Amino acid sequence: MCGAVAQQTLASGLRYSVICVVTPEAIDHTEGLVGFCNGLSGCESVVATS
Repeated sequence: MCGAVAQQTLASGLRYSVICVVTPEAIDHTEGLVGFCNGLSGCESVVATS
C-alpha cells in the first residue's frame, strides 16, 4: 500500500531531490544510479557520494 501512496504523491507534482550513498564496490557504477534517479518524475537533483 505504501508504494501506491508514494506513486500518487509523486504523480501529484511533488518536487524532491535524491541523495545516494554508495559502497566502494558500487562507486564505478554511479552513472547508472544517477541516470535512474534523474529519470524519476519530479526529481529535481541527485547527489551521489561514498
